[in-house]
Amino acid sequence: MAYISRDITLFPGDIISTGTPPGVGIFRDPPIVLQPGNVVECRIDGIGAIRWVTVEAAGYLEGFVEGFGDDDLRVYEIRLAWIGGRITLESGDTGNLFLGDVENPTHEATLDASSFAVVPVTVGIGKIKPIHVLPLFEPLSSDQDLNLQMAFGLDVRDADFDAVALNSGSTISVRIRDEGVLSAGAVLAYFDPDKSEWQVMQGGLSRDGGSHVLCSIDVISPLFGIFDDQEASYLTSALYRTAFSDNDMGDAYNAAMQTINGYWAFINASGCLNFDPPCDPRENEDYVKAVAVLVKAAKDYATANQNEKGKMALLSTVSKMNILGFTECTAELDLMIEVITNKIGQDYVDRSDCGVIREMLHILKQFYKLGGDSTIEAKLREKIDEYMTKCDLWTGSIFYHYYLDEGNPCLGNLILKSGGGEWSEIHHVRMATHGKTKVLTGEISLHLNFPEAYFKTSDECEHSKSYSGNPATADLSLKFDGTYDGMTFAVKTPGPADTPIDIIVEHVMKFKNEEDECELIEGYPTVDTFPNYTSALVHGFLISPPISLQHMLEDGHRYQNSLIESIKGDAKLENLCEETNMGRYPFSSGWVHWSFHHVQKLLPLEE
Repeated sequence: MAYISRDITLFPGDIISTGTPPGVGIFRDPPIVLQPGNVVECRIDGIGAIRWVTVEAAGYLEGFVEGFGDDDLRVYEIRLAWIGGRITLESGDTGNLFLGDVENPTHEATLDASSFAVVPVTVGIGKIKPIHVLPLFEPLSSDQDLNLQMAFGLDVRDADFDAVALNSGSTISVRIRDEGVLSAGAVLAYFDPDKSEWQVMQGGLSRDGGSHVLCSIDVISPLFGIFDDQEASYLTSALYRTAFSDNDMGDAYNAAMQTINGYWAFINASGCLNFDPPCDPRENEDYVKAVAVLVKAAKDYATANQNEKGKMALLSTVSKMNILGFTECTAELDLMIEVITNKIGQDYVDRSDCGVIREMLHILKQFYKLGGDSTIEAKLREKIDEYMTKCDLWTGSIFYHYYLDEGNPCLGNLILKSGGGEWSEIHHVRMATHGKTKVLTGEISLHLNFPEAYFKTSDECEHSKSYSGNPATADLSLKFDGTYDGMTFAVKTPGPADTPIDIIVEHVMKFKNEEDECELIEGYPTVDTFPNYTSALVHGFLISPPISLQHMLEDGHRYQNSLIESIKGDAKLENLCEETNMGRYPFSSGWVHWSFHHVQKLLPLEE
């Protein structure tokens, strides 16, 4: 480029076509090709790099991530949004796809099978928290100064789980409930990772009543954003939301936060600029005392919890102090953060479990961002390098989804009145085997989503049944062990979850008395609680067939090519409505899909 531009003026969009450079992998002896998980970064000094990498996982919308670190080891932080609802369309079908309450959904897509390039097609939609959108601060392609307020994404797949596009000229209408908050100048855009910017969809957004907006979409994307000129309030409030609860910090801490929030409400109402007299909070005695309480509570909490929760408490407090104008309070907290980071890093250095590479990469990221002892960081890197050459690694996903019926399959006269969509379980599985001992350690990160479903009869007297998880949405962790000799797995059933949930079914029955009034039948309402639910993988939904992790690994289809070895499979699930089932589950069928990939193959290990 330097040579050509001596005599030719280059403009955006110009293409320079050259021959094949030396070192191309396919022509080497032996050939070298890219492997799944490899990242290619194109960089030009003084210009930058093509940064965005597309990441996908079953059950989640695709996401975009960029790495950080040095040339020896780059670390990638990935946040993917769960696909909250799906619908499958055959040729000639139309349908509605929605999230939330069936009578007043938060997101609703109107679909026609003829809009898609391939049928049958499965369409999914997911709501994304704006604070989790990694390209959040990438520029809009327009010159407007707008902030991201809402985000969502679409996932469209054929029977082979390959992405499907819209036919040319076709559009999808997505109706979103915003409660009238978005301003009149709001615009719709989708993120283009190739250009590292949002692409505004002209005319793609319009008001649809007082509480909804209508998005007209002519392209499928895992990331749509709605922007307007209002302040992005979540950017400030997100600093107060961390992995721990403020309630963990004690009553004094919570009372101090109320004092601070009350004072800031006064400042905002008075129209004062931040820290301008006479509204400077640092001149308010009660406010200063409250700040001192926050700092002491964070220090006490971190002293008692020398772990990630303690570190997050300190980080949250540092963020608060910076916002509140007490930056002189942060030096001591920063030192405590570094001490805890060193301790966590040393703990991983001392462990002998080759399955914790993910966690080790996470704490290494903390060393990059927060600082720490360079000796511990070096040992941590050495340990990661050692495990990368001694561990046989599989990663995979298991996705259960159950379609809630319009009529309760086991109690046929009950009709779905609110809720709906699907109940789902999304498992992210990691298995690591030591090359010498063949001992396998495994961990499953599990997301359960059981939104409430309410069924009732059409009779004037109510006969109803409601279903919910407690909590409705939960993130659990399962651990298991076994062996793997390079060909055969022997995997035990995962143990109990760290925080199991309850499935709650409330049943109400009424009758008409002689005065033509509705009265409760004696003994109702009844509440049945099925405790310690962790996963269909552990104890199932009393459905057929029961499918274990061992079954998936043994009976799934095994694929082997020059790039990667995989085990994939799926099975239909049916609710048998047997007497022991008691009609507890509001679906008649569902599916489970699984996919495991051999991301690092070292077995058999030669002496």
